[in-house]
Parts: sequence; structure tokens; C-alpha cells
Amino acid sequence: MNPQTPGPQQLPPPQPSGLPPLSGPAATPPSAQQYQAVADTTSAAGNQFSVDYLNQIAPPMPQKTINRFAVFGMIAGVIALGVFLMVVMTGSGRPDVSSQTKLIQARIATLQSVTAEQQKHLKQNELVSVNATLSTTLTSMMSSLNDLKKAQGIKSVPLVQSTTEKAYQTSLSGKFNDAYLTGTLDRTYAGEMAYQLAILKSMVQKLTSISPNSQSIKTFHESSIPSIDVASKQFSDFSASK
Repeated sequence: MNPQTPGPQQLPPPQPSGLPPLSGPAATPPSAQQYQAVADTTSAAGNQFSVDYLNQIAPPMPQKTINRFAVFGMIAGVIALGVFLMVVMTGSGRPDVSSQTKLIQARIATLQSVTAEQQKHLKQNELVSVNATLSTTLTSMMSSLNDLKKAQGIKSVPLVQSTTEKAYQTSLSGKFNDAYLTGTLDRTYAGEMAYQLAILKSMVQKLTSISPNSQSIKTFHESSIPSIDVASKQFSDFSASK
């Protein structure tokens, strides 16, 4: 063989993708860490391809659809139930003529007891006169109320104060007795009785609203309200002057 004739060229061994190429006889072979990095990259790419491919060929998941008619029916049912409960509560809580008449009768009796009890404790002659007039007014109202009950066919029975009304009367009497002991009864009594008469007036007006077309209730209203207004103004004027 001619020594000048070149022999067959030695080709470098193939390099894994991602590794630096070997150049020249002094090139350093890839390290084990580089081989592992290339293997990991190839594995990750393969796994990603597998996941994407499976996602593409998998059948679509069925989506749950909401029945609009069922939703509307449910909402309508809730609204109807709310309206029904409101009507029931309103109807059951509305007083009738008989029950409201009994409440007014009990309150008149309470005020009659208080005015009689405190009459002897009041000092100012003006206030004593106003309180005496109120006592007469309350007696007249009680008589008119009994006439109303007869006209309405409400059975007349002896008045028995409820537990609530008894407690109300006890609290009111206690307030006036405490004021008497501290020497402030006249001023306290005038202001409080003006307030109590305002409550009594609202009770009479409520009775009228229950049965506005009743002639007997109209008669009671027309005879009671003006007298209440006069007494209330007299107590308010006295309280304002002290």
C-alpha cells in the first residue's frame, strides 16, 4: 500500500441529540450527567405528547344542563309560600271589634284607678281640676263603650284585667308614687297622663279602622276623641308651664 494514499476515514461515533459534538481527537466525551439530562428531556417530551394525544382522542365529558323550567317553578313556589304565610300571619294578627273593645275597656279602667289614686296627692289646684275632669271623661267613655258592646252584640261580662294590663297599671302607679315621694308628682303626672291619653286615643282610632261603617263605633269615636283631646291639651299645657 502506498503510504501516501489515504486510508478510509474514521467517522466519529454518533452523538445523542442535545450533547455537544466531538471535535478532534482531544475532544472530551459527554459526561454521565449530560446523558441523563438528554434522557430526561426526551422522556418529558414523550410524556407530554402522550397526554396531548390522549386528550384529543378522549370522548368529551357530558355537561350537566339546568332545567330552566324547574328553576322557575322552584322560585314561583317559594314566592307563593311567602305570600301565603304573610296573609295567614296578617289575618290572624288583626284584632276584631270584640277584642279591641275589651282592650279599650281595660285601659279605661286602668286610667280610672290611677286618677282616683293620685287625686289626693296632687298639689296644684289647676292640675287637681284637670284630673277631676279627666275622671268624669273616663266614666263617660266607659258608659259609651258599654252601649257600643250592646249594639255590636258583644256579651257583657265582669271586667277582669289581664296579667299584662295589671302589670301596666302597677308600673304606672309605681312611677307616680315614686314621684310623690321625691316631690315631683305634679310635673311627672301631667306629662305622663298626656302621653297615656295619646295611647288611649290611638286605641279608639284603631277600633274605628276595624269597622269604619259601623254607626255605633262612629258614635263612640265622635263622643270620646274630642274629650280626650281637651284633657290631653290641658295636661300638656300644665307640663310646659312648669
